[in-house]
Amino acid sequence: LSLKGVKINCIQANPTEVVGANNKRELHELEAILRNMSAEKLLDQGITLLDASRVDVRGEVVAGKDCSVDVNVIFDTMNIWRHQRMPSTGLMTEVGSCC
Repeated sequence: LSLKGVKINCIQANPTEVVGANNKRELHELEAILRNMSAEKLLDQGITLLDASRVDVRGEVVAGKDCSVDVNVIFDTMNIWRHQRMPSTGLMTEVGSCC
């Protein structure tokens, strides 16, 4: 292609963002990577996670100042947390949940 005048640019991608799964074990590993990336986004928002490995984000989370999340919480669809209230252990939030 470059001989035909097509400009070729190289990029370096994060290996965890371009990997694929060929079996259930590899799929499990990818889901763990996604869970970790989602937890890091919550931490970057200033949310305290009591155990980042035990929070499941399946939607969008917007949080207010000094929010904390207990273990085994599942955020599904859109979630807005405005107060310091801590989602309880084992909680699965609802569509448009707002606290």
